[in-house]
Amino acid sequence: MSRSISLPYQFGWSKSHPHVAWADLYANGLLIEIAVIALDENNGDLYFIPIASLDQIDRERLVKVITKRDAHKYPLWDLLSGSTLKNGMNALEYFNQLVKVRSVSGQIFAPGAGKVGALNGSLSAKPQIRAMQAEPAALAAAEATATVASETSEPAKRGPGRPSSKAK
Repeated sequence: MSRSISLPYQFGWSKSHPHVAWADLYANGLLIEIAVIALDENNGDLYFIPIASLDQIDRERLVKVITKRDAHKYPLWDLLSGSTLKNGMNALEYFNQLVKVRSVSGQIFAPGAGKVGALNGSLSAKPQIRAMQAEPAALAAAEATATVASETSEPAKRGPGRPSSKAK
């Protein structure tokens, strides 16, 4: 996990635990202790769990995951995905209900809510979204070109093995 981050708000890693940081999430001058699930390098979204929202049992579960040997070498989402809680549930699946996202613009939302942060109001960091936003005529032309190209190309050569049924 990279410790050098350039974010447009105040952010600092905890010196005592990996994956724990203090951040000014609401741009009000108040630092909040969070568990950093991931940082999206494409658009700067910060995926986090506010530590204050956890009860004592959940805090103990999270501490158990982040204090594992070599926990500092892997992102928290990876550690959670490989951990099983005492109740038999996958830790990532359990903690996913508590995850929030802070976009670079300062919006805080739940992941998977049909929203994604955009860097400087553009979708240039998300090429798959930009392709879906293209004009319908451009998409139809691209599909027609792909269809013509697939029809004119020769069939794929078969590798070694059984001959085709037509050869009999």
